[in-house]
Amino acid sequence: MRQRHLRGEPCLGPTSASRRVGRWSVAVCGPALYYYHEDFSVRMVEWLEILRAQGFARVFLSVTDIHPNLERVLRYYEAQGFVGMVRFSYPEPYVNEPSIRRLWFMLERPRRYAMQKVYYTDCALRHMHEYRFIAHLDPDEIPMLRRHHTFPQWLSDQLRSHPVAPGQERKQHPAHKLIWYYHQKNLEPSPSAASLPEYLWAMRHTKRSLEAMAVSTGKTKPVYDMDLATGLFSHDVLTCAYGKCEAKSYTYKRDQAYLAHFRYDCEDFCKQPNSTVDETMLLKYKDQVLPAVTKALKDLQLI
Repeated sequence: MRQRHLRGEPCLGPTSASRRVGRWSVAVCGPALYYYHEDFSVRMVEWLEILRAQGFARVFLSVTDIHPNLERVLRYYEAQGFVGMVRFSYPEPYVNEPSIRRLWFMLERPRRYAMQKVYYTDCALRHMHEYRFIAHLDPDEIPMLRRHHTFPQWLSDQLRSHPVAPGQERKQHPAHKLIWYYHQKNLEPSPSAASLPEYLWAMRHTKRSLEAMAVSTGKTKPVYDMDLATGLFSHDVLTCAYGKCEAKSYTYKRDQAYLAHFRYDCEDFCKQPNSTVDETMLLKYKDQVLPAVTKALKDLQLI
């Protein structure tokens, strides 16, 4: 069994939560990438650098046929040791030609989602002996931490606040889940973000709608506890190491932390007065992310 990546925790005095050291390293298992018709390369660089600034240790991705620029980006970060890639193809009778596969995605969503369970579980089980905690995030999703600087800091504080008594390990939460808020694509940035370059796309999209959004399993994303989780899907745990999970996953309130989902346009609702709010939490990473993204894009000749 490989040793897991963790850092020892010092004794903590009366320091702020934002300065605490996270005990556990946290990795990411992303989706099977199929950006073939869309050049997502610049957005991918920003996403990876924000995750690195947030303290994630490594990002694992399944890769199908993708745009040549995106292939270069992933090779660049793979050479740095921050990204791990596994080549993925859909089994017969599914067709892997990119255009036909895209049509299949649109027409056969239930089967597509069923296939996702295969590569999410494969990714997590491959790395369960390296990382106890593995988050599932898509490239259009970024954690928003209100009172912490890094994700391991935030997670460590949540584990402290939900202690498990010896002998009650099966009662642990098999996953820790963040709820979505949509950051709509057509909203202008706040004044504090407007001066950022266009290639910091997510960091510029600070505004979100205040329209009520119902909370459901499908609008959350998990951080799997690999001491327990063995069967996964995109939004929760299916099975635990001892069979049926004995405890439910824990869903955190959005006033602690949430997951920004960068998609959709805000329509008529956002035309009303006081219908949006600025969420500028990502700007605390600006001094780290801006030079890192700029360097990577120049190295890759994407700007």
